[in-house]
Amino acid sequence: MRHVRKLVLAAILALLGFWIGYVFFPSPERVIRQHLIELSGAASIPPNEPPITRLANVVKLASLCTPDVEVSVEVPGHSFQNLQGRDRLREAALAARSTFTTLTVEFVDISVLRGSDPVSAVANLTAKASFQGELVPQELKIEFRKVGRDWLIERVSTVKTLR
Repeated sequence: MRHVRKLVLAAILALLGFWIGYVFFPSPERVIRQHLIELSGAASIPPNEPPITRLANVVKLASLCTPDVEVSVEVPGHSFQNLQGRDRLREAALAARSTFTTLTVEFVDISVLRGSDPVSAVANLTAKASFQGELVPQELKIEFRKVGRDWLIERVSTVKTLR
């Protein structure tokens, strides 16, 4: 009977240890995936977005990036965008929010690969943007850099695909 109690207690402590590690020390891949979820939410524009929410989403979007972030994205049938720096990204996000009434951004087929050094990672994914009744899928490569204890977006670029 005593051995059973010890085994149950050991199993409970092991599960508790695993849970603490999972919650308080997430893997870089899990942190990056969570950042991508936050990014898609901050980039999306719901209908009738209040001005304070608009500003909060733009600030959130910029906070997920390094100060010297570089965005080079080509949307098929639309324009090529090349932005450098968090301030330019903020300006572009505010301009987009004043141009579009709604925008839905979703990331699918996410693959996160750690870099050769412990402070870099790359996420390859498909971004699905829906605006004004048009769905635009785009393959993206998003490079992350660990700054302090956080993973921030350093570079976003379009992946050329065969057509």
